[in-house]
Amino acid sequence: MPPTDPIQSCINSLQAAQSCLNQAPDLPTPLSEAAIVALFSGGVASVESYQNYCNVLMNSPTFAKVTNRAKACVMDCNRSYWVNKNSAGTCGQDGLSQITGLSTGTFGCTKVCTSVSGQ
Repeated sequence: MPPTDPIQSCINSLQAAQSCLNQAPDLPTPLSEAAIVALFSGGVASVESYQNYCNVLMNSPTFAKVTNRAKACVMDCNRSYWVNKNSAGTCGQDGLSQITGLSTGTFGCTKVCTSVSGQ
């Protein structure tokens, strides 16, 4: 897969989130793929796999005018957030606070994505 494949980058970020959130004390671990998707989609039951969720997300109004390169970049920022939390040993915090911390934890990174892609 090329590095500008936003779907694969999205799947990679969800897999990283899953390995981190499986250490959260407030979540019913181990979390399945469907449970992770439910957490990130706000409980949309129709998208139970990472592939389906990422397809819906990448085609949503939020990402409609964003280039594939920028989409992949944003997803790579998300993945880095989770990988860094795992490396730092901070995945044992409350899962919901980790999820809400994602947007602030990746803000600087995602800002760069949109500026380099021109979108």
